[in-house]
Amino acid sequence: MLMSLSPTSCTNASVIQPASSALQVSQTLCCYCTAVGDDLVGVQMTLRRPRTSVSLEYCTTRAVPSLSQSEYLATVGKGLLPGIDILWTGPKVISNEISVEHVEEVGQVLRRPPLLWDNLHANDYDRRRLFLGPYHGRPTDIASKVRGVLSNPNCEFEANFVPLFTLSQWRLLADAYDPMEAIPPAAREWMFEFRRNERSDSVEDLVESKAESPVDVMEVTGPDGRGVQTGEARMDLDKDEMKLDDVELLIDLFHLPYGHGPKATAMLRQFDWLRSNAFCLQTKNEQRSNEWLQKAEDFRSMESIVSNLFRHLCSSANRSLVYDLYAHVSDLRSTIVLLRASCRSCLLPGHHSPGPSPSRCSPFDLTCSQTTTF
Repeated sequence: MLMSLSPTSCTNASVIQPASSALQVSQTLCCYCTAVGDDLVGVQMTLRRPRTSVSLEYCTTRAVPSLSQSEYLATVGKGLLPGIDILWTGPKVISNEISVEHVEEVGQVLRRPPLLWDNLHANDYDRRRLFLGPYHGRPTDIASKVRGVLSNPNCEFEANFVPLFTLSQWRLLADAYDPMEAIPPAAREWMFEFRRNERSDSVEDLVESKAESPVDVMEVTGPDGRGVQTGEARMDLDKDEMKLDDVELLIDLFHLPYGHGPKATAMLRQFDWLRSNAFCLQTKNEQRSNEWLQKAEDFRSMESIVSNLFRHLCSSANRSLVYDLYAHVSDLRSTIVLLRASCRSCLLPGHHSPGPSPSRCSPFDLTCSQTTTF
């Protein structure tokens, strides 16, 4: 439940206290102050700065002039009753990492533990992107330093299985949680969702679907002794159904906003090498030419694997899941097909492929790739 205080009737900061009391009675999850007109919940009079609008400060990069010196955050923290939670997104709007030290500093400024609004998997700022990777970059120790964690995931509902599954594992397993190790059990569980027919939505039907195939059950024990069972499937799937390798590849290709998965990284580096060393085909060095041809064949194999993933996705019984993922996987497949065609063009007679230019950063150089910054 997202609540806001109405600024239209406030003339000074003292009005914050009674307004907060009403919200406290309703046990509001958070208080998210919004700017309307010339006032912001009486904060304008406290800050004594005439302004036509007030920018929200909900992360370090938006705090003016800094987190520790922000009048806005100090006023909101002092004026709101302790029972009112305040949303915070971390160092940035979309934070790659959120440390314990950062959360403690925010708590001191706001005079209460923040309620973490986590945009790690959000894609509403760029709908061409999709983030299927595990919950990552947040040490489990911060759980005791915040009021709670709210995940703001992908706009595509069906794409959020792994992000939310691994978030629950992060909370349950505590120090034993490892993002990369959390992927296989999440992928195994998600694989059954691809096979689920939408006409059979009941829990009983899903359990029956899982029981049709032999499953090795693995139990993971959390720090409090509670166990979580995850199924390790041993099944003979139809050749056009989503297999475990397909699901893990899907998670790898659409990983996280600040990093690719290992397989996607290897694919990018492979093509970058082929592009930068295509001039070898124009030389008389047979060894280098054969090396290029072998790597080109390896890249072709990668393209074939992605094409199979696309075909298996399209054949999945869960059509809602297919519709949410189709455009993203289709675009990726088309891009890889074009990259392979670019490699094949290097074999055409008269093709001129200059060597790599040391003065220009390669668009596939992972050391200088540009990531999302806010």
